[in-house]
Amino acid sequence: MKRKGSDRSYDKTLRLKGYIRASESTKKLEATLNQLRLALWLGGFTALFLISISSIYLTQQAFKPTLQSFQQLKQFLSETSHELRNPLQKLALLQRLY
Repeated sequence: MKRKGSDRSYDKTLRLKGYIRASESTKKLEATLNQLRLALWLGGFTALFLISISSIYLTQQAFKPTLQSFQQLKQFLSETSHELRNPLQKLALLQRLY
């Protein structure tokens, strides 16, 4: 089987006739990958920020009833201790006098 043209890269005097390009520049691919990497980092940080803010908000909303209940308990204890202290002080004063 005979081929048209020569498959050799050199002629008979061993001078270079041409070359075969075996690789391509990866600059475009690297630029695209760098853009993708940057977008992923920015997206990740944005998502982390939004998750942090929303978790703080949701935690505050979840603890509102607990905090209100605690404030009511403090108020009740304050009023109760005042109501108990007043008669006890009067009894102690009467005991000292008599």
